[in-house]
Amino acid sequence: MANQMPLDNIRVLDLSRVISAPWGAMLLADFGAEVIKIEDPRGEDARQMAPFAPNRVSLYYAAHNRNKKCITLNFRHPKFKEIFAELVKKSDVVFENFRPGVMKAMGFGFEEMQKINPGIILLSISGFGQDGPYAFRPGFDQVMQSMYGMCEMTGYPDGEPLKAGTLVIDYLAGTNAAVAVMMALRHRDRTGEGQAIDLALMDGSIAMFSFLIAEYLITGTKRSRNGNQHYYSTPNRMFKTKDGWVFIVIHADNLWVRLAKAIGGDELANNPRYAKRPDRFQNRPQVDGIVADWLAKLQPNIWTRVPMAPAPAPERDWGTARLDPDRDQIYRWTGGHQADPSTIVSTYHPGINRWSIPYVAEIGQKGLTFNGRPDCMNHTYLHYSYDPVSKRLICASMGGTGVYNPDIRDFEFAVDQPFNCQIYETCSAGTSKGVVLWGQGGQMWLFDHPAKAWKKFPVVGKPPAPQCDGSAMCYDSKRDVLWMASFAGYQKPSGNIWRCDVKTGQVEAMSPANAEAIGKAKGFSGEIRESLYVPTADIVLFNQFVKGKEVAYDIEKNRWVVLANVNPKLERQGGVSDTLNYDARRDVIWNLNSYKDIYVIRLDPRTLEMSDDPAK
Repeated sequence: MANQMPLDNIRVLDLSRVISAPWGAMLLADFGAEVIKIEDPRGEDARQMAPFAPNRVSLYYAAHNRNKKCITLNFRHPKFKEIFAELVKKSDVVFENFRPGVMKAMGFGFEEMQKINPGIILLSISGFGQDGPYAFRPGFDQVMQSMYGMCEMTGYPDGEPLKAGTLVIDYLAGTNAAVAVMMALRHRDRTGEGQAIDLALMDGSIAMFSFLIAEYLITGTKRSRNGNQHYYSTPNRMFKTKDGWVFIVIHADNLWVRLAKAIGGDELANNPRYAKRPDRFQNRPQVDGIVADWLAKLQPNIWTRVPMAPAPAPERDWGTARLDPDRDQIYRWTGGHQADPSTIVSTYHPGINRWSIPYVAEIGQKGLTFNGRPDCMNHTYLHYSYDPVSKRLICASMGGTGVYNPDIRDFEFAVDQPFNCQIYETCSAGTSKGVVLWGQGGQMWLFDHPAKAWKKFPVVGKPPAPQCDGSAMCYDSKRDVLWMASFAGYQKPSGNIWRCDVKTGQVEAMSPANAEAIGKAKGFSGEIRESLYVPTADIVLFNQFVKGKEVAYDIEKNRWVVLANVNPKLERQGGVSDTLNYDARRDVIWNLNSYKDIYVIRLDPRTLEMSDDPAK
């Protein structure tokens, strides 16, 4: 069945507290197990631990107990044994992290539970195990870090030992617990027998240093604190940049070649002193110095060309690209000039820098006809928008509207339009209500996916009429509004901005103070066809430049600005195929423009310089 989970029909009784065992039980719940958390009527310890949500629920508790059912059971009540025995009879696993011996004292040691349910699996987590000289000592994450070497290995050589930034021993023990339980379940599947699992925080604490222990036993080398450096390779540490820190890891020689070419071209990449990993390690000060100097000089807010992905998309021009935030994909349609919907779709996967094999989505078979110029069909520019409501792409064109479903890699259906969709005088954007289209004469439409139709988008006020090569619209999710820019005529910037409230339909002209100045700015008289709301900087970014600098609208100050310290426009950037997409998952802007090029930028509001004088 499509919705079946791996651990369906497995019931877990979770008597544990705080982190390690609750985390392990939660992992089982994430994969379908029914986990019943059993607490004392006062609630387990973690419920009283900060931080707290506004409703006073402990976030500490909530983070380690999702997907669980909760009940209370008074362990000292005369009926406790009767009730708990009935639960054990109907369950598969019991999690506990009491002091060793407590479960047996309560009458529910492993032997006792086996008599009730021979297939029961008992998972016990303690600091040092259920027996041995340290068994009854309390065990906490930080104690384990201190006793078994993590603090000794963390920090700088001339500094004090440091604990890790999070409770790694607890989380490792919980993860090990989930793995151990699944192996015990597998054993039970084959034999029918339950098992008692004795898991100690100490176990993972030692296991994490396996290779260092092996090095010590074989060579006698004893490692200690080494800061951010790696013991065997370089560059492999934290480096300072103008706007923060980055960690660079280069283990393999081929990765060094790629980094070296970015830093110093073929001369550095082919330098025999750094060609092999042992060579680089032997020359660590020089290698680290080269990388550090390069990073220190890099400016923030830079458009960067993404390294060419293996099997890149075919050359394309006059197309459009749209980000699908739910599936973490960018769809790129090829295009011609002044025509209709494209059938060739390429899918880019930002997380792995890969293109899927292009394919043909046959919209013609869905009843949509081509009305464009026969000499260069398939112009898709401007009118494709991702609909966050239906999770589809709504694709308006001169011949009609197609609805593209990425899950089937094809258009679901096509419909006629109650408006004339002129290529350069139409804009659309996905909003909280669906895709809104702004077209000829200032008319606005909302696509109703269930009804398979465009409906009038009710507005209060008068939206401007979009102009050929001089209009752009984007959605501002923070304010739930659309920002619209429209020229006064062909290549005649007006400098005005309009705001449309998606909820009420209210439209108002913002009349920026420097509208006249931006309208007269040299180089600003070309095409505006794309805009993008950037939430981190709270600006509307345009695919237009003044003296090579990006142009934007500063919402809070109601002014046009030039992004003074964003690097000048790059080759093929800022043209008719410029498609801007904000990726909230990575806080970057993707620009898949003409041909095979991909650019990416992160705008850092801390370092972004905005000038309201376009003449500068």
